[in-house]
Amino acid sequence: MGLLEEQSTVNEVSDQDANGTKEIAPFFIESISFVGFLAAVAILILIVLYINWLLRMPYVSVGLTVAPTAACLGMCLVIIKCTCVLEKYWGLTQTSLANGHPWRAYLGIAMFFTMFTAIMLSAIWSKYNDNSLVNALMEFYGGSQSDPYYFGGNIDIPHYFNIARFGYVNEGTALDYNIVFFPMYPLLLYIGFIIYPNFVIVGMTISTIASVGSCAILYKLERERCGHEEGIRTVKYLVLFPMAYYLFTPMSESLFLLLSLSVFYCLTHRQYILLFIFALCAGLTRSIGIVITVPILIEAGRILFFERDKITAVKTAICACAPLLSLSIYMLINYIVFGNPLIFLEIQQTHWSQSISFFWNTAHYLTEYSYNYIQSGDIGSLMGYSGSGVVSLAMALALIIVGSKRLPPTYTAYATAYFVMGFGATWLLSGPRYTLCLFPIAMSMSWLTRNKWVDRILTGIYVTWLIIYTHYYITGVWDIY
Repeated sequence: MGLLEEQSTVNEVSDQDANGTKEIAPFFIESISFVGFLAAVAILILIVLYINWLLRMPYVSVGLTVAPTAACLGMCLVIIKCTCVLEKYWGLTQTSLANGHPWRAYLGIAMFFTMFTAIMLSAIWSKYNDNSLVNALMEFYGGSQSDPYYFGGNIDIPHYFNIARFGYVNEGTALDYNIVFFPMYPLLLYIGFIIYPNFVIVGMTISTIASVGSCAILYKLERERCGHEEGIRTVKYLVLFPMAYYLFTPMSESLFLLLSLSVFYCLTHRQYILLFIFALCAGLTRSIGIVITVPILIEAGRILFFERDKITAVKTAICACAPLLSLSIYMLINYIVFGNPLIFLEIQQTHWSQSISFFWNTAHYLTEYSYNYIQSGDIGSLMGYSGSGVVSLAMALALIIVGSKRLPPTYTAYATAYFVMGFGATWLLSGPRYTLCLFPIAMSMSWLTRNKWVDRILTGIYVTWLIIYTHYYITGVWDIY
């Protein structure tokens, strides 16, 4: 294992700048042999062919999806194993897809998302018993489209669709409420719609690609800090989070996760142009993107006071202004459409009863709601809303505390600022979704599960929890937000 990691390190594209700073190849680009490259291409082609087959099937239930999905993933594992054997047989360096090599982790991520996506699609297909998968997805995610000003569908999803379709408008209809949603994800929906005219398919594609990219970057960040095994566990506790199905849904969670992780990657490796771009895009994706300013400023302070490098510190501080620029752009859109740069705050207050508060207030009313739901026997609201909110809040806070002992201060500061802003709401509807995007807690979980038995037990709990919530999310029995 040590030899393989050493070979992987030697093959990694890196050099030293004048200050001795290690420059790493962008994102998840890693060395791979020609045989390994062909194997990776073969696996990706196999996955594409399988998804294409699944989409062309007239009807597939969840149960009938398990066997073909297992067969597809089994063949992917055969290719990986045969690649290692073939390299050894030919006398080549065995780093391409051997245990511990990054490409094996990246292909594993792709295979997991293939399996989970297939199960999600077939479950939604089964619910509506429709001959068309696209129609089933439209009904589940988009609601009725008989009226162009529709507001049906699942939670915030139709808002994004309507922004992509009509833009931000001020015409005295329900479409006015869309102004509270930030523009980056709807912009990508609009661009994707030009290529393939279906917002649901485009949205799920964007979210899935962003999720795969997020996992690849998260793995690379943790592998560079703590090694391959901890990197794998970190990704595992992200994708097995009980409400990880939001990584596939046409919403902005996956995109924000990708952009925020990209910010930390570029901050770590001091790629300032990309850092500014990703920080700007993250700020345009969700309102909570403003907290990305905090870790960038902390890193700028370290460079200034510890490294005594004023020029680099100034570059970093400039990048910290990107989320503030994003907020300015968004407020300008508010002003152009409504003549009021802060109209989004008013609409959140009047329509969603949402305003800035303290997280301890959130803990109070979620606990009170949970008690009332238990008294009234409303299990759906308890498990889907208040109870899951209490657990998410407690879990996030506890793991931030744990992470403060081992994570760099930039991660802890980001998690803390994210928690204070995300959970400080007068009506927190989406605590688990907010927790899903708080990637430092997955890093804390990885550190807590270094013992294999602890890891196995918590993995089993996560998987069980994920299966239960995915089932009730799709069936709609629980009011999951």
